[in-house]
Amino acid sequence: MTRTLYHFAGSSTAAYIDGAVVYGDPSTTLNQTYNAKGVTGSTGFLHRPTAQTTAINNGYRYYGWSYDNPSIQNPTYYPTVRAYCNTDDWACRNPIAGLWNAPGHNAYTSKTQDAYNWFDYLVTNAL
Repeated sequence: MTRTLYHFAGSSTAAYIDGAVVYGDPSTTLNQTYNAKGVTGSTGFLHRPTAQTTAINNGYRYYGWSYDNPSIQNPTYYPTVRAYCNTDDWACRNPIAGLWNAPGHNAYTSKTQDAYNWFDYLVTNAL
């Protein structure tokens, strides 16, 4: 998913992408700005180069108010990509410490409501 976002970043196609949610991304990096609130930054075992993360950080954002911190008074740029990586998801960590069927990698249903609420905010209030 994030590889596709990287390839479209800066293109006319990117303008048609209102938002994207990524779960358990093995290419996650510490310097991505689009982690969901309360998700710790990490480096996945397939971490992407800094230039690719920067392209995603800068290529998918809106100018407005924060979904996660509505008390912020002044508008600024916020990401239109949201990443969830469970702390016990081995794919989001390096070195590899688990299997694809490990519970942490397959336990993102608890994040579904937050992802829905974020995307709803994004398309009704932010854009």
